[in-house]
Amino acid sequence: MARRALIVGINWYGGFNDLHSCVADAKAMAEFLSRHKDGERNFDCNLLLGQRGDGAPLTRPKLRVALKELFSFDGDVLLYFAGHGFLSETGGALCTSDFASDDPGIPMQEVVELALRSPARQILLILDCCHAGDLANSATNKGTGKNPLATLREDMTVIAASRAAQEADEDDGHGLFTGALLDALEGGAADHMGIVTAPSLYTYVSRRFTAWDQRPVYKTNATEVLSVRRCEPLIERLKLQKLATFFPAADDKFRLDPEYDPEDEHGNVRDPVNHEKVAIGRLFKDYRDAGLLRASDPSLQLYWVARRSGTVELTPRGREYWWLVAKNKI
Repeated sequence: MARRALIVGINWYGGFNDLHSCVADAKAMAEFLSRHKDGERNFDCNLLLGQRGDGAPLTRPKLRVALKELFSFDGDVLLYFAGHGFLSETGGALCTSDFASDDPGIPMQEVVELALRSPARQILLILDCCHAGDLANSATNKGTGKNPLATLREDMTVIAASRAAQEADEDDGHGLFTGALLDALEGGAADHMGIVTAPSLYTYVSRRFTAWDQRPVYKTNATEVLSVRRCEPLIERLKLQKLATFFPAADDKFRLDPEYDPEDEHGNVRDPVNHEKVAIGRLFKDYRDAGLLRASDPSLQLYWVARRSGTVELTPRGREYWWLVAKNKI
């Protein structure tokens, strides 16, 4: 399935109240989103920047055209915006370089209505700006069409840097919110298979902020989880798929014996070595290192389980992945 992303970063506001990190934020997000960690193509990114010296500020008409093109797509759609946000009595707006107090930029409600009418399969909207949480806010968004109160269509998700009434801060060359996003996309929010999803992005980012900070916001009407990027897995998929081979039921125990270790009790290589059992022992160490397997006797390390012919079992996380394997989800 083709995937399309519009990545927007605006530093330049005519020399008045310019920002410093939004262009760098947008460039970094485009770099992460355009390719998976292994270099395979991910989102086809359209990068729009508003910065001093370009000679072509990012205006309302230019951004509006790009938004309409983005939401006309029928695949997966992602919008990332870094810049000023504005909040008035009629709702929030994404500020463009031609900002004016009575016409700050693109109303957030306009973005929502484009999304509501979009044929896109899945939509992810990520805003790093002040008042970002006003996007898809039922108090200010009146919706459109036959469902006038709609703010999120099916399979639409919003991750915002702050609540509607809050500002979003910059620090160390990046917005605080985007800095956390980049760490998450690099692998911090990946699951055991290396997949970064929309909910895992928010979970990772939200932990960076305390009750005294700006509060990231998550809104969704998802029927399935959107994979945003693939990173290095903690354990290979083929190894995961063998879980059900060794554990026919999720709560089964697997008994080891000394031959699962290539060395005897004196540290000498066994003669002969049971290569099949040794391979299983090494695989179980991978499971243990990934947090999927443990000794049934919590007082024993895996090394001693084999020496003492003890048993191993799946951890709660291991049982989760066992279920995914058993249901042919992996």
